[in-house]
Order: sequence, then structure tokens, then C-alpha cells
Amino acid sequence: PGFDRVNLLRSATLTSVDLQWLALPVSWSLSYELYFYAMVALGWVLFRARLRGALWVSLGLLAVWCALVPYREGTLRSFLTSPFILEFLAGALCYLYKDNLARKPLLPLYALATVVLVWLGVHYQAGNDFLRIRTFGAAAVCLMCFFVTLEQTGLYRAGRLAMLLGDASYSIYLLHLPFLSVLYHSGLRKLLASYGPAVAELGFAAYILAFLALCIGLHTLVERPLYRWLCRLLRLRHGPTQGNAVAA
Repeated sequence: PGFDRVNLLRSATLTSVDLQWLALPVSWSLSYELYFYAMVALGWVLFRARLRGALWVSLGLLAVWCALVPYREGTLRSFLTSPFILEFLAGALCYLYKDNLARKPLLPLYALATVVLVWLGVHYQAGNDFLRIRTFGAAAVCLMCFFVTLEQTGLYRAGRLAMLLGDASYSIYLLHLPFLSVLYHSGLRKLLASYGPAVAELGFAAYILAFLALCIGLHTLVERPLYRWLCRLLRLRHGPTQGNAVAA
């Protein structure tokens, strides 16, 4: 769609999940993310020590709802009860139970489950509904458990480059589509291709490396300082926690 159809207000406030109205189409998932964070914050206020149980109950009830009620994309009901929220719930529970899940004997099971679930998603052409969560979403959970187990058991330690790319993941996620669009619509990709396959592929690789370097720079120079500033601001406004006060 043309830029004239973009709703800048809804794009900036993340109040739309309709790709055709968003300035950054990939930002549609951030609306679900903010909704999940709001629900977790509410759960923290209401349940505190019983937050794990609240997450399990939420996951179970939402899974039953998604299995019984047809998904209708584009409605408020579909947003509030979206099967995508199951992925966020599963991620939160995986973190809370990471010490139980990160066991070396489970590695082959995680790997096999990931491959099988991805194959099922491709085979059944899972779209934006509950089937997608049961296949690709479940595969993502298994893949995450696989790499967490590798790290927790000492079989793999992320190097500096991997950590930098992980820190810059939000910038990479949000900006990869605009940068690829510039590559193709500016004629640069066609120009590189005119010099032969080798130059085209090397040029494409160099473009991707430059994009990744830019994203790392954005995180280092913008995201991280802004995050630290906000943390200092919150500490000044609310004062030190009891633990910090005792330590001081």
C-alpha cells in the first residue's frame, strides 16, 4: 500500500495491528507485546506471590478459548483473546521454570520437537490463527528452551558479537524491512546484479553487515543511554528499594 494510506497516529501509538495502516508493518506485534505487559503488571499487583499460578490459569483458559472460539482477525475480541498472547505467556513461564527446563538430557527432545513442529506448520500452511501457535509458536518455545539449556549447562556461551546482536534485536526487527525495501526499490540490488552473481551476493552481504552495524550503533548510542537515564529517573522519583537502602 502507498504511504498515503498510513495512519501515523495509530502507528506511533501502536493502536493498530492492521499492516496496511502502519508506517512500520512489522510493528504490529508490539501492540500485543504492550497488551501482555499491561496484563502482567496487573497480575503482579493483584497476585504477587501467586503470579506463576495466575500465568498458568491464563494460559489454560486462553488455550481453551482459542480452541473453541473461531479466530476473527481484525476485531477487538480477536485482539484481546489473540492466540499470539499464548506465546508471551509461554515465554514468561519458560523464564520462571528455566532451571527445571534447562537439563542436558532434554536437548535432543527440544531439537526434535522444533523440527517436527516447524514441518507441521509448513505442511498444514498455518496462518494467523491457533494452528500457527500450536506449530510455529510451540517450535519457537522449544528452540528457546534448546538454546537456554545450551547456555545454562555450559555447552555454549554467547560471544560478544552474539550479545551485541541480541541487544540490538529490537532495532534489527523494526528496521530490517525498510532497509530491504531501500535496497530493492532504490535500484541498488539491480545495479549490483548487473555486475554478475558474485558481485550481487557480496554486495548484498556487505549491505546486511552495514545494516547490522547500524543497529548495534543505535542500541549502543541511543537505546542503552535512554534506558539507563529512565532507570536513574525512576530511582530518583521513587527512591531506593529496601534492599538497596540496606546495602547502602
